[in-house]
Amino acid sequence: MAQEEFRGTLVQFFNRRVQKNLHIVLIFDNSDPSFLARCEANPALFTSCTMFWMDQWSEKTVRDLPMMVVPTLTKDTSMFHRIYYNAPDPSCRKYLTCLQAFTSIVSDKKTSIEERQAYLMKGVNKLNEAKSLVDDLKEKAAEKGAILAEKQKEADIALEEITARIQGASDNKKEKSTDCDSALIPLL
Repeated sequence: MAQEEFRGTLVQFFNRRVQKNLHIVLIFDNSDPSFLARCEANPALFTSCTMFWMDQWSEKTVRDLPMMVVPTLTKDTSMFHRIYYNAPDPSCRKYLTCLQAFTSIVSDKKTSIEERQAYLMKGVNKLNEAKSLVDDLKEKAAEKGAILAEKQKEADIALEEITARIQGASDNKKEKSTDCDSALIPLL
């Protein structure tokens, strides 16, 4: 306190230091219906503060703000620039609200697309699993088909042998029957 040559109480010293070093920025939208009520309720805004009135933003601010508010936005902000200047009553608050609404819509759409994409990827994965299963089953069926064809050949060969043996036995029976018949005929 002595270094700053202040004469007064400690509380007064503290208040003076706060007023000197504390800087607060308040932003009000004068098109807001409750603007006048707020100003009337806080007269110190006019008596103890420095006021900067800004009816509209500069063209550079209007052009650059969308890239600051909408992180996924590309360099082309002309759409927002036209919205601001073609609005019937352009205000900073409305412009910022428009940008925030755009951000919210883009975020919702992005989430929706990502959910749909995840759903479709699950379907693609299931189709790939089914294709893999079908390929495995085809491979096993081909192996079983080859084994079946081999067994069928063996069965055909065995059937031919059985048929030949039966035919041979039948021929033997006929020969024996003929021999027996020829042996019986002289006896009669």
